Amino acid sequence: MPKILVLYHSRTGNTRLMAEAIEEGVKMVQRVEVELKDHAAAEELADFDAIVVGAPTYHHDMTRNARASLCLPS
Repeated sequence: MPKILVLYHSRTGNTRLMAEAIEEGVKMVQRVEVELKDHAAAEELADFDAIVVGAPTYHHDMTRNARASLCLPS
């Protein structure tokens, strides 16, 4: 069964709300698993068939915390 990861970072909660809405939409698709996380180790990413990433942007870039939560180099 395909697995989708919805990975997000949210400082104010707005990005979390969008991630939860995406999770609910994916749950409507039969034979697809979805997992919602605000942080994942790089090794975990290989366990998923698709990854949806959400992060706030400030001054045209993600925050340092968002980059860390999403396993991106600073």
